[in-house]
Amino acid sequence: MPKLFKKKKKEELLDAGSPERDPIAEAPGFPPDPPPLFLPLGKDEVAKANHILNKYKQGKANLDRRIIESEEWWKLRQWSTTHRDSGTRTDPMYAGSQLWNCITSKHADAMDSYPEPNVRPRMPDDRDEAKRLTSVLPVILERNDFLKVYSDHWWSLLKKGTGIYGCFWDGSALGGLGDIAVRHIDLLSISWQPGITDIQDSANVFYETLVPNERLKERWPQLEGKLGGKPSAVRHYRYDDEVDTSDCSVLVDWYYKKWNGVRRVVHLAQFVGDELLFATENDPAAYPNGIYDHGMYPFIVHALFPVEGSIAGHGYYDVAKQYQEQIDVLNQAIVKNAAFGAKPRFFIREDGSVSEAEFADPERDLVHVGGNLGEDSIRQIHVSPFSEAALRLLNSKIDEMKEVTGNRDVTNGGIGGGVTAASAIAALQEASGKISRDSNLMAYDSFRRLTLMIIELVRQFYTLPRWFLIRGAGDGEFVRFDNSGLTPKPSDSGYRLPVFDIRVDPQKATPYTKIAQNELALQLLQAGFFTPGNESTALACLDMMDFADKDQVADAISRGERIRSAAELGLQLAQKVDPALADQIAAALGETRRSPTQVKRLAPLSQNSGETKGMSRARERARKASQVR
Repeated sequence: MPKLFKKKKKEELLDAGSPERDPIAEAPGFPPDPPPLFLPLGKDEVAKANHILNKYKQGKANLDRRIIESEEWWKLRQWSTTHRDSGTRTDPMYAGSQLWNCITSKHADAMDSYPEPNVRPRMPDDRDEAKRLTSVLPVILERNDFLKVYSDHWWSLLKKGTGIYGCFWDGSALGGLGDIAVRHIDLLSISWQPGITDIQDSANVFYETLVPNERLKERWPQLEGKLGGKPSAVRHYRYDDEVDTSDCSVLVDWYYKKWNGVRRVVHLAQFVGDELLFATENDPAAYPNGIYDHGMYPFIVHALFPVEGSIAGHGYYDVAKQYQEQIDVLNQAIVKNAAFGAKPRFFIREDGSVSEAEFADPERDLVHVGGNLGEDSIRQIHVSPFSEAALRLLNSKIDEMKEVTGNRDVTNGGIGGGVTAASAIAALQEASGKISRDSNLMAYDSFRRLTLMIIELVRQFYTLPRWFLIRGAGDGEFVRFDNSGLTPKPSDSGYRLPVFDIRVDPQKATPYTKIAQNELALQLLQAGFFTPGNESTALACLDMMDFADKDQVADAISRGERIRSAAELGLQLAQKVDPALADQIAAALGETRRSPTQVKRLAPLSQNSGETKGMSRARERARKASQVR
């Protein structure tokens, strides 16, 4: 297990990627033992790494420009990114927000289906450990403020087409005990091999962070006198604030894979300029399996709209900004036309007899003229109103962009076209949510891979026990947890490593879904699902149903059946020994000796009396329109 040093001080960090990341605290420290005489990595290898990094940046230059431009579009500054002259500088530059509204709507759909991990074992002996992981993983994510990480991930997906998770081990967390760190990775701060579609296939991955020089010298004193000057080129956004980077340098985390004789492992080297600061390959005794035992780069990449030959995908700005440009140009023309028509303008002959100064002064009640005032001395300029055809074109462009982005009015709660039937409205809402469901499904796959990587870090680093507060009934339950259940276990063929599958479930946090869930619970109660004697019928009915937390309901009914069976067996034994005692037990349990025909039959689930069955089914489909099950 690598030894990690403690973070000495928390200061403001200027980070080109994630402003919450502390790269110095997360970085492994040098081992206390003296390094070996021969070091695989030195200045020559750092020089080669810098050369590779520059090649990767050149291959990623077009993507970086597109990312920066998309951020300007998000700020509604699209006029500064257009490469054409659509008028004079005095023309109104109307920045439409139709595409901006599309992105916020898609982000709301994603946050309504916030994911939760559900760990499933592959072997029967791992069932208890899977339950513990299912309880512990949400706590680990909550400690990392994963709600914000997930939100930032989706903003990046929608705006730029690509979102990246970073899953690291932070040795400074919890007072030096260490813990898992999950971060959102900015696209401008990471570089990979051009032409690949999976980041794990990249020969190298570089993660750059802009760090104040004083912080670097505090951690690595050997950098004294070697920092300064202009930092290496790191592309950045067009900030509103004036950002001074003259006293900062770029700390590069260089991840690369190497064959260790058995498998490919991931090594980490850190350098600033041409100065090597740390390398796992230079200490094979402390890092025999590289920086992480799982052998993967600590990055999970998710493309919204994938493109061939690239890890990164396209976002909504890449797909629909041409429609927004056309809408903006038409709006500009409409506003310009309305402004010309709202302010009267006149033709005046140069030899006319009208006093122009007095005519232009609205405070003048009298305007002097010299001689006779002819009709051709002054004439008003008439501006033709905007044509109906142009207005129809503008509306058609707005509708076209809504169709392309899947952001129809029905998705945002608006119903048009004279549709009034509840079933028809629900069908429209269901159809409009297909794109959101597809995007959420792929986002769940990246979350599943992130969860598996977290489990691998737990397997490697949770050697010391720690406590977790598991939410539940009342104040919750404290659970003592370590990696003992994840270590190799004996099997028929020797030893096996516990392996798990991840099923991602949405939290369904919308008020409507909570109300629907509560109503379903009341309907099950009224139908007699929990009535003693109905267990077999209720479980058979549950097998044909599909709703959230169905397994918990089935477990509760099964427990009730086992308790009732045990109580009946106790009554039968008591009747043989002492009938009077049996009557007392039956009275205490609230049980009477009834024949099977006296057991209450399951009642049909009640429906809303104000709706037909078709309307209720349509409303339920609409509720699930943007959610993945």
